[in-house]
Amino acid sequence: NPDARLAPAALRALRVALETSPGHAIAGPDLRFPDGLPQPSRRRFPNLATLLVESTPLQWRGGGMDGSPGWPLIEPIIRRYQCADLADAPGTVDWISGACLFTRASALAAVGGFDPAFFLYFEETDLAHRLRTSGWTCTYTPEARVFHHGSQSADQNIGARDRHYYASKMTYASRTLGTPLANLVRAEHVVLFGVEALWQFFRGNRAGARRYVALVRNLLA
Repeated sequence: NPDARLAPAALRALRVALETSPGHAIAGPDLRFPDGLPQPSRRRFPNLATLLVESTPLQWRGGGMDGSPGWPLIEPIIRRYQCADLADAPGTVDWISGACLFTRASALAAVGGFDPAFFLYFEETDLAHRLRTSGWTCTYTPEARVFHHGSQSADQNIGARDRHYYASKMTYASRTLGTPLANLVRAEHVVLFGVEALWQFFRGNRAGARRYVALVRNLLA
């Protein structure tokens, strides 16, 4: 990403990770915020529970990953998705944040590269899923460190970010779960964000309410 900066020797470490393991198609680094704090980059493939919870008010209030107490039914879903149970050590993972990826050209060519159906978001998840189906894997390479600001471009237009994110999420859900379950995820999101819009309105946050009303409209479009 344009807001990512490689630490010295990071590129070499990523290259070595692929050179020494022919089955890996992607190597991803240890991501850090500019202040050096960890920025979780490893993920498991989203299942139905993950897609119902991730990036919704359920995660924001009950995920527990920001140091606040998590909700018993929600926190385990987010912890599993974000690989919080794994040691910070090299190893195979389902997929890695697209903020910085080192890829094997032959593997990308074999699966057709990134799918243009994903304009923003979930493009690396979809790519890793197709690679896994074709027998390739991704590897986490903590010897490589990359500093990533995060959402420097997307945060300039929150409405566009929301629109692209949830459109890509529904496309991924449809491809991996099938249309009926993807429609379930969509309907649940409409309810959650509708309630969030009302909550923000009654709190006096009119801008927040308008944001979530727009999100509901996009999901229903």
